[in-house]
Amino acid sequence: VWINDHEVGTTPVATHFPFYGTHEIRLAKDGYETLTVQQPVRPPWYEIPPLDLVSENFIPGELRDTRSFSYDLQPRMLVPKKNLLRRAEAPAASADEAPAAETPESATASSEAAAETPEASVEGAPEAPAESPADDSAEPAEEQTNS
Repeated sequence: VWINDHEVGTTPVATHFPFYGTHEIRLAKDGYETLTVQQPVRPPWYEIPPLDLVSENFIPGELRDTRSFSYDLQPRMLVPKKNLLRRAEAPAASADEAPAAETPESATASSEAAAETPEASVEGAPEAPAESPADDSAEPAEEQTNS
């Protein structure tokens, strides 16, 4: 557990906050996604001016402010090695294929064709994945040529 980039220990942990306000709390554990939270810590009623004058000077004893925060960590998703390599090679392959320069006639023809074709996606909606996770084991077929 880290609070404001200072390691404070392992959970469960108790520590002193030197000031009220927003603190960055980071939790990390092997096998889980690292969680970073901006946690606001508001002062209690007896620490707000002018009430703090009364609570600090006229109330006998010590007032303690104890806070408890609880967070759930999500398990880390492991990506199969084949998928990871395929995703890494995809941008390099698309960069190698330079698009052909468009002439004004071809640009007009392609925009007219696009106007006639109904859109399959909604703006703001995520696009469907190109491959389903079920074909992870399938290898790409090789082209055969007859001589």
